[in-house]
Amino acid sequence: MENSQISFISQDGCDDCRVPLLNGLQGLPGKKWGTAVRLFSGLEFVCVKLDSHNDIAMRFQRDHAFLEFGCLLSGHVRGCSHLCNGEKQHFGGEAGQTWFSHCPKAHGTIEYLSGQPIWVIIFLVSAPLLDTFIPSNQPDIMSCRNRNESLISFNGTGSVTPEVSQIVRQIMQKNNLSNELNRLYLISKSYELLFHLMADKHKNDSNALSSVKPECVYRASRIILENLESPPALADLAKQSGLCTTSLNAGFRKVFGTTVFGYLRQERLSKAKHLMEHENKFASEAAWEVGYSSLSSFHRAFYTQYGVTPGHYSKNN
Repeated sequence: MENSQISFISQDGCDDCRVPLLNGLQGLPGKKWGTAVRLFSGLEFVCVKLDSHNDIAMRFQRDHAFLEFGCLLSGHVRGCSHLCNGEKQHFGGEAGQTWFSHCPKAHGTIEYLSGQPIWVIIFLVSAPLLDTFIPSNQPDIMSCRNRNESLISFNGTGSVTPEVSQIVRQIMQKNNLSNELNRLYLISKSYELLFHLMADKHKNDSNALSSVKPECVYRASRIILENLESPPALADLAKQSGLCTTSLNAGFRKVFGTTVFGYLRQERLSKAKHLMEHENKFASEAAWEVGYSSLSSFHRAFYTQYGVTPGHYSKNN
């Protein structure tokens, strides 16, 4: 993918080598096999198998809007992604997990844990095909558009269903581009796979939402408002509100039009704006008071939400 790179990190934490994604297996210890093919301009397919006695960490950086989706067929993975809106997402999974993720740009690390072989298939989408995979004029498909914001990022995880398993088998049977029909076949399967991953998440969200009591969601929102500077972890917040984390996020989307984290970010920035506008706080003072430990993250998030920098309201403007 254009302007997408992965750098592999050696065991002592130093960069071992920096390579384009299509050559991403270089420098890795242990048995390895992989294929990475460009199916079309803006669409790549990657399949990797690794068998290593050591944990393998990879650093990624994507400087332009992208969509990634795939399946972890074997092994364990964990990582952290820093999104352009200042959000920091931790993720992890084991064999049988599926995912999709979209963001204008992001960077972070992925760690494949030793213990069993790694087998993962990934589709990577960028311009000019991006809009054909994520129809931005139909936000209900993503169930993640904030009522007061444009679509910034979304993601979802799930499990390999029988339908997804069949698609994966079909993909693996045609994963070489020996002829033009194979290439067209893989392109069609990429759309089919993404459809099932999004449909499964929508179904799970709907099931979770049916059991959500609005009073539990409002209870959680009050807890957040009372603890903007140091809110409880998502799991703790869900427990205090009487919901599981999935139901809590589904409830927040229904009531507030955003996730728990999105609601926290909105309320932090709203309070910070009030502090600068009406209490003559410096931007740094307002940021610290509402719980931002990084002033640069605060500036990015504030500009994303209000379209101006904090200096527009701060007395140090």
